[in-house]
Amino acid sequence: MRGPGIRGRLVLGATATAALVLLAALLVAHVEIAATLTGADQRLASADIAPFVTDLQRGGRERPDPPSGGVLIAVRAPDGTWPTDTMPPEVLGQLGDQPMTTVATTSSEFVVARRQVSVGGGTWTIWAARDATGRAALGSDVDLVLLITGLMLLVAFAAASMLLVRGALRPVERLRSRAAALGPDELLPVPPGADELSRLAVTLNRLVGDTRSAAAHERRMISNAAHELRTPITNLRAAVDLTRRDPSPDRMDQLVRLSDRLGDLAANLLELSRLDEGAKPVPASARELEDAVLTAVDGWRTRLAGTAVDVDHSTAVEHGDALLPIDAVSIGRVVDNLVGNAVKAVGDRGDILVSLTIGASGLRLAVEDDGPGMPPGLLTEAFDRFTRGSASGSGLGLALVRAIAHAGGGESVLEPLAPGLRVVVTLPVA
Repeated sequence: MRGPGIRGRLVLGATATAALVLLAALLVAHVEIAATLTGADQRLASADIAPFVTDLQRGGRERPDPPSGGVLIAVRAPDGTWPTDTMPPEVLGQLGDQPMTTVATTSSEFVVARRQVSVGGGTWTIWAARDATGRAALGSDVDLVLLITGLMLLVAFAAASMLLVRGALRPVERLRSRAAALGPDELLPVPPGADELSRLAVTLNRLVGDTRSAAAHERRMISNAAHELRTPITNLRAAVDLTRRDPSPDRMDQLVRLSDRLGDLAANLLELSRLDEGAKPVPASARELEDAVLTAVDGWRTRLAGTAVDVDHSTAVEHGDALLPIDAVSIGRVVDNLVGNAVKAVGDRGDILVSLTIGASGLRLAVEDDGPGMPPGLLTEAFDRFTRGSASGSGLGLALVRAIAHAGGGESVLEPLAPGLRVVVTLPVA
């Protein structure tokens, strides 16, 4: 079941808040009006007593004048007699000694005022009462008027809130409709000003741009990967067919080389994909990284045994327990890619040097060769994916090296030599 939308929630919230405020105002008004009406009755009752007090204080007569018609008065003389009494019997039986009190009967309610006057003959006590039944009826009528007025105000406030919210959200709805019909090269229009809506449009445009860039990058990756995989797969199929017809050692060696190239290409693509998703390296100790580098170098020496390509190494590790932001597998992959590129560069004869230095400032891995080097025009884009310096490469080796270095907060640079090329990877201490 769908709940109310944001427009409905805003209107309901504003109306509920207004209802609470209005209810509090009605309660305050009810209390104030009731107090005003009660105070009026009390003042009238006190005013009814005033003439009798004045009469007794001036003349000191034993019998005050009778009250006007409809005035409820009870006068008690110092001797306990009641020379004047127009009180209803039910009220007379409940007269107390409070200056002001309320007396309830079976059919009415009375406000009773009391005052004592001392003259030469003793102390006189005077009570005056006012029927509060009319005041209660008037209070009920006022409460009804207040309630009806409050309900009308609440309905008007809800309608006004709906119109205001609808007007305020109309630009958002236009922005949503425009986003739904957005073309492949279009962006959302940014409203003038620097309000929340314009900032929302800017943020959405930035998100659209990032999404398009990511999608374009993925399309390029898929297209390039498909292109790069198609050639070795085609060559592998052809090699398999030739090996079936002529299973000679040379054919088998060619089949192994093609399989290795295809495996390396797939492994590099998977590793790049993992790094693109934000995978972070697990820190490893300097000693573990040194062992991984030496293992990779030994692997290449075994592969190149019997050739005129020499792979040498040098290591300098000051703190074997220091942690660096790269794991042993990743640094082994870096060495494999860099040495592999160097082997392709030197051809049938050459020297390759792998040097590893780990000190207080971090790790520095360098692989250099004495081959022909890299063309100057290729140095600026050599780390881009599928950028190849020779027809035999996949164009992913240096891209993977840079991605691994960046994942650990490091850098990778190319340094031209005379002759040859040096690739340097640096990483900070974790």
